[in-house]
Amino acid sequence: MDETIEVVGTGSAWAPANAARVSMTLEVVGDHIGAALRTLDDVSGQVSDALRQAGATDRQITTSGLAVRVSRDHEGRQVPGFTAEHRLSLVVGDLDEVGGLVQAAVKAAGSWVRLDNVQLSLDDDGSLEAKARSRAFDDAQARAADLARLAGVELGQVVRLSEVVGAGSPRPMELSRASMPLEAGEHTVNVALQATFAIKRT
Repeated sequence: MDETIEVVGTGSAWAPANAARVSMTLEVVGDHIGAALRTLDDVSGQVSDALRQAGATDRQITTSGLAVRVSRDHEGRQVPGFTAEHRLSLVVGDLDEVGGLVQAAVKAAGSWVRLDNVQLSLDDDGSLEAKARSRAFDDAQARAADLARLAGVELGQVVRLSEVVGAGSPRPMELSRASMPLEAGEHTVNVALQATFAIKRT
């Protein structure tokens, strides 16, 4: 059986976040289902028009959910009427545009709009992944070489290589984007490589 050394190398790469996904909910009430839906349709149209006027395109605006339910108070008790919801997702490729788009939606819908989440990301993390992978391989090779030196053997070629990729935690950087404070941070990609190297006894 051929003798080998098996190691795990890790590498990371990061870059500032440059895109965002904004999630918001339009929520209206009506005396009956039809009234709630008509109001929701009007408000949704106003918000969509406002977002487009503020620079958003059709491809950036997506409906992520619609719902109608009986209305309830803050303690969960049923009250007269129905509540209709339209959940919107807005993909923004420039962080400087986030504040203006959110303000446009709020101005159009007033108290009927709720900002649920702003998730920051990187448009294309392919180059980051490649850089992290290269660093992980260098780390694996260095670890294997160190083990070979300690064992008094000569390190050979890689005979087996496998990879696990995961996203790391953002590194926060406080920014102000059009009167809307954002923790833009840095998008991080971590790569772990499990490498098996052949060895030769000297």
